[in-house]
Amino acid sequence: MKNIGLVATLLASAVVSGCNFQSKTTSLLPTAPSSNASTSGGASSPSPAPEVASSPAGSSPFVGTWASPTINGLPNINSCTDLQWQITNLTETEIQGRVSAVCAGAVAVAANLSGKLNGTDSLDLSASGQAVGFGITCGFSLTAVGTRQSDDSVRLDYQGTTCLGPVSGSEMLRRKSPSPAPTPATPSAPEPQPAQAPDDEVFGCTRMLPDKFKYVECIHDRIRPTNEFSAFEVTKRVAWGLRDEGAGLLLKPTGENIVTWRGYTFAAGRIIYADGHLFKVIADVGPGGSNAPSWQDEGFLDPSRRLPALDPKLP
Repeated sequence: MKNIGLVATLLASAVVSGCNFQSKTTSLLPTAPSSNASTSGGASSPSPAPEVASSPAGSSPFVGTWASPTINGLPNINSCTDLQWQITNLTETEIQGRVSAVCAGAVAVAANLSGKLNGTDSLDLSASGQAVGFGITCGFSLTAVGTRQSDDSVRLDYQGTTCLGPVSGSEMLRRKSPSPAPTPATPSAPEPQPAQAPDDEVFGCTRMLPDKFKYVECIHDRIRPTNEFSAFEVTKRVAWGLRDEGAGLLLKPTGENIVTWRGYTFAAGRIIYADGHLFKVIADVGPGGSNAPSWQDEGFLDPSRRLPALDPKLP
């Protein structure tokens, strides 16, 4: 028995080398099959297998177009490509189809398939065909057992006779177009996050303006504060993004929910404008609080309590 990965390639090699072929072991490399190739060099293609009316899609896990790996290195052949096994259902238990390959760009291999399904994971196959090229025709007939390895791979163990004598071996077939996975339930789409440039300290949230609450909420959703310190990370970004309209940070030397930064002590959740107009931007600040986004008008304070907004990326 000759130890060859793909019988069709052996037959094509026989045609190209004038039936003078020495047995050797080849390596199977899982590469994608090429697109449909036409024969050249005056080769006459064997008659293709007849089209078969298939059963509804999904009637058998074997239905579809399968491909073998491209094999290189056989005598007098640069490559064999377009190695396809097309399988269709005829009935619930009978299958038909075809095998085709193009080798050395000049040798066409084709065979008709017929067989029987054995449940969902196994099938018996028979193939009868020929390799034609350079005026030489080499006939072959094979029998094989296909065993499903996964939804997209089948192992084929074959034996038979060719113009060179008996052959046997195994081949792993892979589905050219993977079988579709069940469509999962579509989850609700997450709220899209604004784009952020490398130097954008407000996460692109200024696009929410002039709706001030939406602007605060956008920054809040990126930081999700849980205490006065992370709340202030929101507050100083809100002030920075609104600095062109006079927003600043509220100085608060003592009391609750204060944060020290760059030598100053600030209210963790409020901003103040140049005219003293005060706004709460984080409600219920502190550990255990909701630390929720807000835009609450709190009237006016002495404008001297305002420090102009500082760049949030400063240490």
